[in-house]
Amino acid sequence: MKIKAVTLALSVLSLSACCTMHDGTTQTVNIETNAPAKYKITNEDGDIVSEGVAPTVVSLKRGDAPYRIVLKRSDTSPEASNTINDNPNGWLWGNILFGGIIGTIVDYSDGAAWDLDKVVNIPTLASPKDTIDPLTATPATTVPITINNMQYNGKA
Repeated sequence: MKIKAVTLALSVLSLSACCTMHDGTTQTVNIETNAPAKYKITNEDGDIVSEGVAPTVVSLKRGDAPYRIVLKRSDTSPEASNTINDNPNGWLWGNILFGGIIGTIVDYSDGAAWDLDKVVNIPTLASPKDTIDPLTATPATTVPITINNMQYNGKA
């Protein structure tokens, strides 16, 4: 009888902090864009937690959400932004169902009780100054063309 009680107690303790053990305190998030762009991710306090060039995959700490992500294609292009939110982690039910009050406290304190958005898709806009009108654009070079032994310099 004592062996069963000890086994039960150990199994309940082993289920403590299910989220921390199964998913950890950080999570990767895919940042997808329609064109390469510089990005900055800030936490709730406004501290920059990651920056670089998207599309990319970043590793963020669970429990610090919401994160704000801002993208720009160039210095003159408009900003595009989105929010990375969190949701309750499914492993949290392991703590609740099996009586792991300590595990629940641990998961909430280290942020593992939360899942971040797995994918964030942010369409970016090009700067109006960066676009070229094909009807008024001048070619960078002209190439001589020979047709029927007559040479043309790209002008009619």
